[in-house]
Amino acid sequence: MCDRAGVAHHGRAMTYPSLGAFYEADRRRATSREHDLGLWWKGDGPLSPTYRAAYVENTGEVYLMQHEGTLGGGHVDVLGRFDSYGEVRRLVDGWEDVCGDRGSIRWLLKRVPRRLAEVA
Repeated sequence: MCDRAGVAHHGRAMTYPSLGAFYEADRRRATSREHDLGLWWKGDGPLSPTYRAAYVENTGEVYLMQHEGTLGGGHVDVLGRFDSYGEVRRLVDGWEDVCGDRGSIRWLLKRVPRRLAEVA
């Protein structure tokens, strides 16, 4: 189910049709510093989508953006809200050695607990 801004609500999960829509939905995001958590998270197959993960300081959110050029590309999924970048870094310690490998998105999603009920 999508609201008027095109934001899909899957239970408490938030999915936005684009990075622009994600920033527009909460202006704090647009002016926030972001910490990259990997630019090329990959699925299992050679044609699987790839993702960028990032932490937004002003909101405490971790999000995944599916890269353009694949079916569904450009959308943003908010994984959850966390107390600090330090907390997230501890959860994904070693990500630099995994990101870019086939199937790496599963590694990331196992380590970043979904805290969707806390996302406003």
